[in-house]
Amino acid sequence: MKKINKLIIFTILILLILNRTINTQKVKFKVYKKLFTKDEVKKITKCFDKNKINLDCYKVKKTQKFMLDKIKKKLNTSYLNIHHARYSHGNKNFDAKAFHRDIKPSPFSNFMHKFPNVYTFICIFDNNHKHQQGNQKLTLNAGDCLLFNSFNLHKGVNMGHFDKKSKRRILQLFNIFFDPKEEKKFYKHHSYSKH
Repeated sequence: MKKINKLIIFTILILLILNRTINTQKVKFKVYKKLFTKDEVKKITKCFDKNKINLDCYKVKKTQKFMLDKIKKKLNTSYLNIHHARYSHGNKNFDAKAFHRDIKPSPFSNFMHKFPNVYTFICIFDNNHKHQQGNQKLTLNAGDCLLFNSFNLHKGVNMGHFDKKSKRRILQLFNIFFDPKEEKKFYKHHSYSKH
């Protein structure tokens, strides 16, 4: 009897995983081509060292405000709440090589059939940036930005070795909300784990 119960539980878990995997093949995302001009990309990237943000340049000199204002205008939204950001030059976001979700739901969460409206926004600062959303492969260039639901399965594709001539500079904005009610509802069912 115990073996049958374990088999039933195992089968249910496999079906849940398969259901989630199949559903992610139809991921939704939006590419904003040339959201930032060549000169704007140059201005923005002056605020970054190899793998960190120079806060004096980024915040005090209002580069962050300029970026966020432009993003809000393009997305036609008055509300934009970003939980955290990460800048990398190809070798910091080591977790991006494999398919992953920026938010990882429990198989038993309330998010089984409809994922909440929480997003990731990626700003690309170099050409020929390869990225994959579900089964769709994208090539993004300097100034392009990508918006997608944080539950989407995705990965960085050209994550190989980087020498002094190679560049893969990106700014990732995580856990973005465009609606305060949606944000409040999300945090009722979500918490952060410590690594």
